[in-house]
Amino acid sequence: MSNRQMVKGKAVFTVVTMLLLLGIMAAITGCGGRSALIGRWEEIKGGASVVETIEFFRDGTVDLDGLTVEWKIEKGKIAFSFLGITQTVNYSISGSTLTISDDDGETKYKKTK
Repeated sequence: MSNRQMVKGKAVFTVVTMLLLLGIMAAITGCGGRSALIGRWEEIKGGASVVETIEFFRDGTVDLDGLTVEWKIEKGKIAFSFLGITQTVNYSISGSTLTISDDDGETKYKKTK
């Protein structure tokens, strides 16, 4: 095998390896990250007549009971921004349940669409 063939083979191997790693990283990021939040969520309340709804959109906006604000994931937390004010909250998703928590406690939501 010539030197040129060895270099070409290493280059192809490097490109294939990089593409595989990028694919794995994209799959990991998509699981439980931004894409998992997209959709409509209703607050889980036992017997309450008024429930809060949240709907996350791919364009980086979220409808919080009729109020549209911006959102993004920062360091594993959701950052909500409105009129230059940002509030960051912890979140976790387990199955179809979203839990949002901050210093005031936690609220659970069920995915509806």
